[in-house]
Amino acid sequence: MSDRRAPRIVFQDLDGCLNPEDGEDFPPGAVGVLSSGQERMLEAIARAIAASRVEVVAVNSGRGLADTLYIADKLRGPKLRYLLLEHCAFGYDLVGGRRMDLGELASRLGFTAAARGYGELTRVQDLLAWYRREGHRGLERRFGVEMPALDKEANLSVPVPPRAAPEEVLAALRAEILRNFPDCGELHFCFTPRFVDVTAGVHKSTGAEILCRHLGIPLAEAAAIGDSLNDLSIFEFLDHVCCPANSHEKVKTACRGKGGRISGLPFGEACLEFYRSWS
Repeated sequence: MSDRRAPRIVFQDLDGCLNPEDGEDFPPGAVGVLSSGQERMLEAIARAIAASRVEVVAVNSGRGLADTLYIADKLRGPKLRYLLLEHCAFGYDLVGGRRMDLGELASRLGFTAAARGYGELTRVQDLLAWYRREGHRGLERRFGVEMPALDKEANLSVPVPPRAAPEEVLAALRAEILRNFPDCGELHFCFTPRFVDVTAGVHKSTGAEILCRHLGIPLAEAAAIGDSLNDLSIFEFLDHVCCPANSHEKVKTACRGKGGRISGLPFGEACLEFYRSWS
């Protein structure tokens, strides 16, 4: 797809892509709390989406429902229709105001591989229960700070402590899990500068394919905007990809490999540039 032709659907990452110019982070779980800079940027992006030729926007995030809804509220418009949450563990239909069972939807669409993937989410739910009960202690001894799991249903998300590298936290968490769950099966580990995530069975690309099938939109007419390692699966899956200047180098490499667009601007400014180019 050329840059002059607008995608019909855009899968929009949240953290690292919708932040204001200074990169101010959206706080997890602080429902309803946005700074004036964050509100201004989200409202500007909402106007750019409304003026674009894009038909549908789906926020595609590792966040849970509550702390995605209050951010997405500032993006509201007729084109923002879906939230894909916890790395596509489940979805939310903003128009209907209802939760979406993506595994059940995959089954109805005859997408059996994806439906099987959703059956594997119980492994992560077991890990969540273990981590909250006792698994956090090993990491807290290692890093010397409290490291509670975020309030999620089907992702184990652990904060990266100050002065620690995400790669270091990922390695420590992986070692704890393998020591306690030697037969846990295939898990997917990824990180952002602030969190390490453990998922199983499904990725951001899984939800994107289900939604495209559901809406009857060819994958060739879909685009993704992302910045972190948890976006790699969808960058490898879709051909039309875009990322801001602040993106992880592996994301930029994947973007170049697809002939995608790497903005010279960071955060929400890059998203403004992308949507305005599709007007």
